[in-house]
Amino acid sequence: MTIKIQPLVSTKIAEDVSDESNTLVSSHLDSHNNSTKYSCCFSIKYVLIIMIVGLIILSVLILSAIWVSCFSATVSELSHSVRDKEFSRIVSYADESLTRVAFFLETFKGQLLKDYQAMDHVLENHLYLAWKSLMKHEASLSYALFVAEYEGGALGMSIFGNLTWFLNITYAQNQQFYICHDVPNHEYCNRNSTPDMILPAFTDKVATDTVTRNPGKTIFAPSFTDPTQPNIVFLTLLTSYKLDVPKSDRTVSHFIGYCMTARFLSLFLVEMTKSITGSHTFIIEVETDFIVASDQIDDHSGSSSTRKKIVDMSPSMKAIGMKVYSQFNNNLRNLQCNNRLEMTLADQFILIHRLCNENGIDWMLVLSVPQWNYISNMVLAIIAAVISACIISLVSALMAVVVSLRIVKPFHQLIQSFEMVSNMQLEDLNLRKSQLTEVTQLQLHFTQMVKRIKLYRAFIPSHLLSQLESNEHGEEDNTLDTKKDKKKGQQYKVKSDHDSNNFSFVKNSHAQASSVSQSQELSRKSSSSMASSSRRQSSQKTPIDRFSLYSEKRMVSGVMLHLDGLNEWWSCMNGSEIVNLLSDVFEVMNQQARSLGAQMGSFDSDSQLIFFNAANDVKKHQEKALAFCDSLRSKLSQIKNHKWSSTHSKSHQHSLNSSLTKLNFRMAVTCQECICGNLGTRDFKSFQVIGSIQSNLDRMIQIANKLNIPIIISQQIEHHCSEKYQMRFVQFQDLLIDNYYASCCPFDQNGINKSGENAQQPSISQQQQTPQNSHNTSSYLFESCKLFEVGDNNNSEMDEWMYELESKEKKNQRWYYYNLAIKNYFVENQVEQALEMMNLHMALETSKCDLVAQNMLSLMQINNSSVHYQTQE
Repeated sequence: MTIKIQPLVSTKIAEDVSDESNTLVSSHLDSHNNSTKYSCCFSIKYVLIIMIVGLIILSVLILSAIWVSCFSATVSELSHSVRDKEFSRIVSYADESLTRVAFFLETFKGQLLKDYQAMDHVLENHLYLAWKSLMKHEASLSYALFVAEYEGGALGMSIFGNLTWFLNITYAQNQQFYICHDVPNHEYCNRNSTPDMILPAFTDKVATDTVTRNPGKTIFAPSFTDPTQPNIVFLTLLTSYKLDVPKSDRTVSHFIGYCMTARFLSLFLVEMTKSITGSHTFIIEVETDFIVASDQIDDHSGSSSTRKKIVDMSPSMKAIGMKVYSQFNNNLRNLQCNNRLEMTLADQFILIHRLCNENGIDWMLVLSVPQWNYISNMVLAIIAAVISACIISLVSALMAVVVSLRIVKPFHQLIQSFEMVSNMQLEDLNLRKSQLTEVTQLQLHFTQMVKRIKLYRAFIPSHLLSQLESNEHGEEDNTLDTKKDKKKGQQYKVKSDHDSNNFSFVKNSHAQASSVSQSQELSRKSSSSMASSSRRQSSQKTPIDRFSLYSEKRMVSGVMLHLDGLNEWWSCMNGSEIVNLLSDVFEVMNQQARSLGAQMGSFDSDSQLIFFNAANDVKKHQEKALAFCDSLRSKLSQIKNHKWSSTHSKSHQHSLNSSLTKLNFRMAVTCQECICGNLGTRDFKSFQVIGSIQSNLDRMIQIANKLNIPIIISQQIEHHCSEKYQMRFVQFQDLLIDNYYASCCPFDQNGINKSGENAQQPSISQQQQTPQNSHNTSSYLFESCKLFEVGDNNNSEMDEWMYELESKEKKNQRWYYYNLAIKNYFVENQVEQALEMMNLHMALETSKCDLVAQNMLSLMQINNSSVHYQTQE
């Protein structure tokens, strides 16, 4: 192995030294940038402000945490005791009411003779007196009191509608009701002999079933309703006389019943919830899961019974009930009797108590209270504390700013002085005295340092100082440029990989198109398939960075504005005047392009290109391209006829008017697929539209110049805009296909360029046959296209209906005979009728200088002559 030793040269050493110095300078600049980046965060001023404000906020938070922790436990205990006390009132009221009723019924049972045999007036009077006593002490609870035989008759007293009623019930027969008149002044029921009201038979057997299961006991029957009185939920307390010798079908002889309605409990619950803001309460019968009472007494479900379950209640009460059921796994008996439980639901406290007694009561009482009722004072106190803390922090921040500014101000003066020294401005130093000892010492040492620098600087030659300063600045600039170039190089490397993929896609697509373009039909299929695949890939690929190098295939609507007669301007007008005139044209054109989202192309001699849907997505770009031309035509006409004739110099008025008269604006519009993108390098790039669209527009402009057409369009544009503008067919023209991207036009086998000048109009027979161009080597690159002239817009201005109708008729009449002639000639193959219609068109006053009609008329006459000649042969 041999080692080749390179000679040591001075240039190599110079490069190494240069690289080393650049590295040192770059590291110095990096450290300087990092220090300046974080200097504001570690400034004495900001540190003082943060420290003072932070200490005050920390002290406020600590004090707030102390008093909140001390008082929160007390507030929680007090709120719990208040809730428990309020709930205990509900439980106590229900329990005491039921106990009083049971005591009364036991007393009444002892007063009755056990061995009476008939329901007579004696029993009626006894019931009447007991009822009067009951109404005196328990009027809010009582609904009915009765004595009944087992599956036999019953006598009783009841009240409804503010009247006292005596009732006589026979099993399975109608109920008879008698009004007792003047109750306070009689010791018996002063009633009629005939019933005042008759109701259907009372068929509910809840009472008889209950006393059968509990003979001789005082017990509550389950709550029930009867079809005869569907709006009343009965709470019935029953006690019975047990048979000494039980029979096979029964164990009691007769029983006493005391009926209440659940309304008295609901009224009490309503009063309780009024005193507790936002609360809800209800009572569930554990055995049946029905709601016995609630604070929503006016909420009727509309069914035949007022009995409800928790799912039939309001949404808020339903949510509370579902929480209670889920707590006990849908079995309320999982809570032991006479026990209490408290839980939470969102922002609610829920208290539950299961009430059981010896008289068969098994109810679940539920009270829901908003937590805000008990923590509101605490929350308000915390909010007040937070606001106070904010005020204290704001005041402390202001004080910290003032103090820090007073402290930092002399340091800032020193920093400015150091900056002046670094820039060698040693003569204008002005240090103000400070009361801080440390600052005074710094100022003293600084002034001594400046004096020494002046002494040292006096011995350094001036050319060396200038060279050092210039080298310092140059090295800084070069280092910054080197860092920027490195970053750009990295970005360019990544972007070039992406762009190479785009260009390879374009090349492959072009190669594929050229390989299959051996006939006109194949070229059309290739173009359409490539367009569809390009659209599919463009919809699936990631968004393109429009500021980088890229390329993509897009359907583009192109407009070419041709200034016919601009050559005369350069011959007879000076350059500044032409520039001023053209600026008016470009100003209007740029305004219209920006408003419609168009992309301005290049200006070549006397033609300007405008593209739609090239650089960005434009909806309905074919219609917008034609609307651009229509609007531009009217605005340029106004500029030409009004502004230019009135604003330019009168000394050149004659020559200017003649030049302006010769200038005409012609526009061509077509739509086809093109390759669009930014081409170039990372330092220089430009947006380009690659394709045959410019060549096709040139051909269309040539025809427009020849036939004096202001706006000419291809059949692709006519397909989208035929209903919005007046249009007429001009001629057929061979245009390059979409996927041809060469700059020069192809030639046929005879060396003749396929331009608009040499294009021949097909005859009638040729229109009916498929073109056969296989003998031309380049004919597959062209396809026949219809060209149209665009007239006025079909939209009429809002005016009186007569003027609007007249305007429409004028527009339709302008090319009416011409379009009929075209239809007769090309569609219906009726040459004579076509010539007749064309002659009628040429006879119009507005068609005397119609070059399009003259050209088409000559074509028809030539073809007609050839047809007659063939017929004669």
